[in-house]
Amino acid sequence: MTPMEENPWVARFLNLATIDVIRARVRLTPPPVGNLSAMPSAMAEGILRHTLESIYVPTTKGCEILLTLVGMAAAHCQLKYPDYRSFRTRLHSAESPKDPYTPPTICLTGPGGCGKSKLVAALERLLMPASTVDVGHGLPPFPLRRHWHIDVATNTTLGSMLQPLLEIDMSTEERQNALLQERMGKQRRKIQLKLLKDRCRYILFRDGVGLLTVDEFQFMTQSDDANSVLTRTLLFLRDLHLPLVFICNYSLGHRLNRRRQEEKQRLLANPIIYLPEDPDDADWIKYLQECVRVSGAWLAIDPHRDAEPLHRYSAGLKRLVVDLLLFSYRMLRNENKKKVDIEDIRRAYLSSEFSSQRDDVEAMAAGAITGVYARSDLQCPFELPKAAQATFAARMQKQRDTDIATASIEASLTPKERDGLRIARERAQIGGMQPKSAKVLKMPRRGKRTAEELLSAQKAYRDATKGKTQDES
Repeated sequence: MTPMEENPWVARFLNLATIDVIRARVRLTPPPVGNLSAMPSAMAEGILRHTLESIYVPTTKGCEILLTLVGMAAAHCQLKYPDYRSFRTRLHSAESPKDPYTPPTICLTGPGGCGKSKLVAALERLLMPASTVDVGHGLPPFPLRRHWHIDVATNTTLGSMLQPLLEIDMSTEERQNALLQERMGKQRRKIQLKLLKDRCRYILFRDGVGLLTVDEFQFMTQSDDANSVLTRTLLFLRDLHLPLVFICNYSLGHRLNRRRQEEKQRLLANPIIYLPEDPDDADWIKYLQECVRVSGAWLAIDPHRDAEPLHRYSAGLKRLVVDLLLFSYRMLRNENKKKVDIEDIRRAYLSSEFSSQRDDVEAMAAGAITGVYARSDLQCPFELPKAAQATFAARMQKQRDTDIATASIEASLTPKERDGLRIARERAQIGGMQPKSAKVLKMPRRGKRTAEELLSAQKAYRDATKGKTQDES
């Protein structure tokens, strides 16, 4: 055995050190839904939403991030738990000794709906279950917890965030007293802050925790002094001497970027930017295949052929894919149809129910093309690699050109020709046919479109297709 394999605090991470192992352990493939048509519409939608949201197809980028976090936890444990003797000595120290190094703080950011929270949930699955370690000298076995997670959504104060950690050692009476003190307000909190920090440090060290993650920080940004409270909370958690990963949406990232330099250096020095996959990425297609598999026969799309339009209608955000499929299913029930194809999904995209999401998708595309974002919550607070920016902008512009060209051709058709085109599309979807090569019509050439022209034409296209969609329905 190597020294690392003999060290139980480090060895528990060594079998997670490849992307293939991580991919296999975090994947979630729920069973297909049952006979939705036999259920009331609202019930069927609820079950369908739960099933679609349960899918987790690990992407290469996601697995690389998880591998990085596992490596951080392993390195932390190697430094903090060099051997059994140092663990016993530190465990019985009168004061919490200072660490010889500063654990890293990671800001995990990305557009809303890209799967940041699901990535942390995958990390929790990866790092479960807990185990124990026997350190000898007549001491009882100690827990080995790889990871501790804090969800701010239901815990917006430090006391409530750390309560589950403190409750590990509390009796029922002590829990009740702690809750009573939490309700007493701010009188004693400043005095107890150091005691709280020291107690949490002790428990985290004793239980061998290698990584701390925090999610849903946007719930702390509702008040006027939210930035100060948020920053103090993050700095407190950072002082627990664990590698800290906090999930940060774009809005929160911009807020933290306005803080003082010393705070930014501590909290934002190591950002990880989690972006959606490209439309031709194998992971994107695998995700769509899972959506088709779990949804049942009503979802008549081809994950390969329809990958690009589905990406265009959702900006590659899986949360919006779920919304699109649900709206499409609702239209199916309202219209007594048997199947939903990509044309129905286009109608769902243009529907009034999807207007809020559609505004986000189109604003993101416009920002990528022009470099100017209408809203800061859609713009990454950190500089993206230039190659990634150029690729994304080129893809958005190509998609815009395709939309505009398609709209121009369809607008020139007679009503009879449009009906023929619609019937041909329906037959192609039902038969699962791949589109055949068509005769190329020579079109007059024109100069390259400017970003402003593209945006103007896109607005005209959206208005025109909205009108047609209403006529068709």
